[in-house]
Amino acid sequence: MNSENIIKKKVKPYPIECVLTGKAQPIKAKIVKLTEIGFLVNVGREFFRTLEALSVDFVLPVSKDAISTEVKVITTYDNYKEPNGTSSRLVEMQFTHLPDNQSRSIYNFLVAIKQIKS
Repeated sequence: MNSENIIKKKVKPYPIECVLTGKAQPIKAKIVKLTEIGFLVNVGREFFRTLEALSVDFVLPVSKDAISTEVKVITTYDNYKEPNGTSSRLVEMQFTHLPDNQSRSIYNFLVAIKQIKS
């Protein structure tokens, strides 16, 4: 098959579905911005405290690389207005023990979506 017959399908990089654990119940949330050191996540109406320790699990779009690691809460934004008018909480989290292979996967993802330069 030559390159003319290849169909490329565009995939939106965000939001990325994730599960946060460490509270009584696992919390489903959406990562709205990912970086090499952490992420910004929409947690709906859930409440978090600064420096709270949690675990996060998510799969990167396209590459399907699984990320499973520990994080801590850095900042909370308690009154974020979404485009549809509803109010929710955004939480900034940093990775605390990100394995090298997962760090490399995140870096490659960020380069692929042109969020950072290689």
